Amino acid sequence: SATIGAALSQVFPSSEILLVQVAKQIRKYDVLSKCKQLFVCTEPFKVESNCAPPWPTVLSYDAKLWQFIREYAEDGDWVWNVARDSNPNHERFQQIIDSVMFQNPQPAISSLSHAD
Repeated sequence: SATIGAALSQVFPSSEILLVQVAKQIRKYDVLSKCKQLFVCTEPFKVESNCAPPWPTVLSYDAKLWQFIREYAEDGDWVWNVARDSNPNHERFQQIIDSVMFQNPQPAISSLSHAD
């Protein structure tokens, strides 16, 4: 995400940060001035990637980095994988995703517990 890209560019100012836009558009005022390159994923957000990486990840989010990693990564590069799939079929999980990504007016976190 742009937030993680901005944080990493502050922590590692001499590193070249490459971002992958998966869902929300990353605008210039966010972090583009601090990043070397922006790749834009053309797969719809809710669609799972058909090119999954060899580690646990969110198939509709972080997995979409893998196509760009395979093409552009060099020895010594690092990848920031935000999360892995929890239970994507869980109704409350889907409500959270919808609320955060698509500004659904439902509350996002109010009743989610670790047991879910």
